[in-house]
Amino acid sequence: MKYKINNQIYKIDLNSLNVLGTGTEGSVYEYNNTALKIFNPTRIKYGYALSENKFKLMSNISLDRFILPDELVYEKKRNSYKFVGYTMKLLKNKLPINHLFSLDLIDVIDEIKLLESDVDVLSDYGIKMFDFMKNFYYNGKLYIIDTSYYVECADIENVTTSNKKAINEFFIYNLLLKPVSNNLDFEKTPFNSSFLLSLFDNNFDISTLDFSLLLKDLSSNSVNNLSDIQKKYVKKHIKEFLK
Repeated sequence: MKYKINNQIYKIDLNSLNVLGTGTEGSVYEYNNTALKIFNPTRIKYGYALSENKFKLMSNISLDRFILPDELVYEKKRNSYKFVGYTMKLLKNKLPINHLFSLDLIDVIDEIKLLESDVDVLSDYGIKMFDFMKNFYYNGKLYIIDTSYYVECADIENVTTSNKKAINEFFIYNLLLKPVSNNLDFEKTPFNSSFLLSLFDNNFDISTLDFSLLLKDLSSNSVNNLSDIQKKYVKKHIKEFLK
């Protein structure tokens, strides 16, 4: 098939490429040292894939840890080219997420701040995040990948509040709760201050659900890394929640 990327024409056989991942929206392939995402045909046919203009907007946003679209991809359909996907930065040398758990808590906080800074930028653009709970990649740095299921929203204040809540739930679930219990269902997890306070013996002011502030509080309480938090606090109380 013929594809147009950055105004250049390429003949690409998707079946010959290394598949990096598949999902509801489409499949991601390794191509020319980039990650090439092609939407599923049915998603395009019924309009589930996000608009071309949305991806053009996102491709112009510069972030540190959120991997956004880079170049839009068009496939030749009869006498014209149709928007079918996009390229992204290709990440390599993936490590198990538990490597992050042994890092000094100060280093983890630095990683968290970079992601939070990216969230602030997305919010300023009116981009509301959805369904990225499992879309992370760790290779010594923590990234959020494959951002197609986001929507635009004119209410910036609402977007900011929603995105702040979403990224903190991401941190709490993937870095504290999930490692302790593989049976924990994200959809059934009550991300609220009373639940979190119960995990941490009501010792911390975390009503704002601010993960980096929580880590700062914990770091001054004889806690060195995420593994310490999981063992000292979360593991102690999570069994009560799962009953």
